[in-house]
Amino acid sequence: MPPALEATMAMFFIPHELHEIQPIFWIACVGSSIPSGLLAYALLWSQSSARFLTARERAQVIQRVRHATKGVIKQKKSKKYQFYEALTDPISWLFFLAAFCLQLANNLAFQQSLILLDLGVGNLGSTLITVASGGFAVAVAVAACVCLHLWPGYSAWWATAWVLPAIAGQHWDGRAPLASNHPAAYLPLARGDNMGDDAMFMIAYGISNIISPQMWKSGGPRYYGTWVAQTIVSFILTTDFLLTIRVILARRNKQRQAWIAEQAALGNFGDGFITTVDADGNPVQRKVDISVLDLTDLENTFFIYPL
Repeated sequence: MPPALEATMAMFFIPHELHEIQPIFWIACVGSSIPSGLLAYALLWSQSSARFLTARERAQVIQRVRHATKGVIKQKKSKKYQFYEALTDPISWLFFLAAFCLQLANNLAFQQSLILLDLGVGNLGSTLITVASGGFAVAVAVAACVCLHLWPGYSAWWATAWVLPAIAGQHWDGRAPLASNHPAAYLPLARGDNMGDDAMFMIAYGISNIISPQMWKSGGPRYYGTWVAQTIVSFILTTDFLLTIRVILARRNKQRQAWIAEQAALGNFGDGFITTVDADGNPVQRKVDISVLDLTDLENTFFIYPL
């Protein structure tokens, strides 16, 4: 469900808005369990035609996203050179590693009730803790949304801040703290940076979620080895990867902004050219907005990475 949710949101909102609304949309994941399977099934089979919008409103949404990103919203045709470019871009692999490490903690939500029972918490108590944990997750997701709205452009740093309660929550001390669950605000923040590498994210997401349950097969009821591995890999390494991504993208943005300023002085505000053939069979160049061209983020130097 999360990858489908991320891909769908990218069609309707510009990058800076995505960072702000990620936690709100994440409430649908952390606050519900029964409908999630049905929704995932429906999303896999549905076509995103946005019937709730008129034709004019759909065009306005597309133009709005294109104007903000200078990039194409969706392309169904695969190109080999773009595939190879993605594999040679270090950002792609950093996102892959961040997603892989992050999802190793994903199974904790499913193991929580069993862990609580192993620790001697009764059925009634474990149910109440699960409810409280969900409420905590919703609360921090809302708080993250407010923080991102008031202080935009620091998603990697906010992810680092929100992971601290999860790290502190690994120390049970005979009790089951609310923060011991994976950080609700941290997950959408980390995923929100990953809009350009959805395929690699899905692969890392799947592999990591296959491995994650194996971490809980032995070591109970305290699972010290699991907690140590989860703290280091899921919470610390993922944050390191996200901060590294931010440093690289900030450097790219600085170079591009200087280049864009030079182009603006020359009268180029992000135009591209396509070659068509007229009625006489002669090639004709037509100027178009660069966002309609199927360019990658490395090819389209007018594209500014959201941070």
